[in-house]
Amino acid sequence: MLQVDRIPAIVELCIQAGVDIPEYPTRRRTFPVYCVAGRIIDFEKRFPKEISLEKDIDEYGLPYQKKRLDEDTNSMEMHCDDIQAVAVRGMKAWKKMCTGASKLMETYAVQTCGYCPEVQVGPKGHRVRNCQAYKHQMRDGQHAWQEATINDFVPPVYVYHVQDQPLVNELKRYYGMLPAVVELFSQTGAPVEKNYAHTMRVDVVVPEMDEEKWVV
Repeated sequence: MLQVDRIPAIVELCIQAGVDIPEYPTRRRTFPVYCVAGRIIDFEKRFPKEISLEKDIDEYGLPYQKKRLDEDTNSMEMHCDDIQAVAVRGMKAWKKMCTGASKLMETYAVQTCGYCPEVQVGPKGHRVRNCQAYKHQMRDGQHAWQEATINDFVPPVYVYHVQDQPLVNELKRYYGMLPAVVELFSQTGAPVEKNYAHTMRVDVVVPEMDEEKWVV
């Protein structure tokens, strides 16, 4: 049985955009594949050229051995005692990742299921019937594919943004919210972008318990 790796969607999008990741070796085509009268014509086989195969790719273009990134050579590793500087760098990286993914999605199609959070990077969704949403038995686990947005591709997990006061259930409609990663960086000292102002609800004053009944 053919085993296909499932990797993070952002990694797959970057690979399709041309990024070479040693952990996931990829064969790049130089000739297109056409479907003519129901037949698949691979021009790369008809007009072969001498190529130097990578040591992780066999003669069929499939990876046979994966390399794991060494922690000592990981470029993302940070040695910094200033926690606030790390938070600021993380906030910038989060913004850069979301902005870059949005730009790539304008060129490379991304599909999402209308019932569950499944995402497929490509012009069409896959046919694997693994949807577990409500009443998936009626559809035999089949997905309903539609064009994805950045929130489908990188779904934010929102948490309450409250400072110096305990959370009270009766006042939850007054609390602001932020994506969990943004809230983590903000609590460490990183400034929050202005585009999160509407979710932070900075213009809303949280009333006291005895004042809540007078709020219209």
